[in-house]
Amino acid sequence: MGAGAQIALAHDYRIMRKDRGYFCLPEIDLGMPLHPGMTALIQARLPIQTAHEVIATGTRYSGERTLAQSIVDQVEDEANVVSSAVELAAGLAGKAAPVMSRLKAEMYPQVVEAMASRMTA
Repeated sequence: MGAGAQIALAHDYRIMRKDRGYFCLPEIDLGMPLHPGMTALIQARLPIQTAHEVIATGTRYSGERTLAQSIVDQVEDEANVVSSAVELAAGLAGKAAPVMSRLKAEMYPQVVEAMASRMTA
């Protein structure tokens, strides 16, 4: 669950089913630290209070709550998740030029740097 949540945060946009599934980072309950890069990603992609709650509590967020907490950009019924994602991606496909990598690296330099760091015990 935690790895899926972290992968989702690495994407530009997130669309989730309204009625099924959860977003959760359970590391606090598992007694596991996060890699500094993952902490930086969470802090960069979520509102600060949501990032704190996600990391410090291990809360499981349902679809509607993820939207309210700005974890996802959109929630949809099961029948519309894929078509909504494809529609969103199609509208952005022309912007996927090589410059996008540079723009993102410049927008999130602290995440790029933290991802390259080693985790200490």
